Amino acid sequence: MLATQAAARNKDIAFAICSSGFMGPLWETLYYQAARGRGLSAAQSDQVLAFARLWMKVARTGNDYELFFKQREEARREEPWLFSYTSADFTSLEQMRWTWDHILSFSPLPALSQVACPVLGLWGELDQSTDAADAERSMRAALSKSGNRDVTTKIFPNASHPLMEMPSGSRMSPGVFETLRTW
Repeated sequence: MLATQAAARNKDIAFAICSSGFMGPLWETLYYQAARGRGLSAAQSDQVLAFARLWMKVARTGNDYELFFKQREEARREEPWLFSYTSADFTSLEQMRWTWDHILSFSPLPALSQVACPVLGLWGELDQSTDAADAERSMRAALSKSGNRDVTTKIFPNASHPLMEMPSGSRMSPGVFETLRTW
């Protein structure tokens, strides 16, 4: 994702490769991650997602900080697995609002629509951090909107966020290096 941000700002960049980059607002990516609840039951994953939604609502609007604080403190005592990203670290509403304005609301899409060089986008089908199908669609749409037709994307089957073959994670997914070489 950062390579495409650099390419949007520097027209001397010849090409950009996006490997497992999120292609939408960061807060949406955090919802995706929360819903995956690594090693959690479906009910626990639902709780994590609900807490993440409350966190984002408070950060975005400034409303219900007391409710967030109360639920967070209860979770610290009873359900520490509930936390996602750094929701456990906030010490004030002002800090949450700053984080929304400067981090959580960030989206790579406005800059991506300014990329004119060739772009290669690679994702892993089993990525728990980035929704590969959604990221690929969003990348294609943003680049198409700007008229960039030199776009290649690939989602590798059975691959994780770092494009490692799963379930072992002991080697790169078949085709990753070949795709990079031939592209």
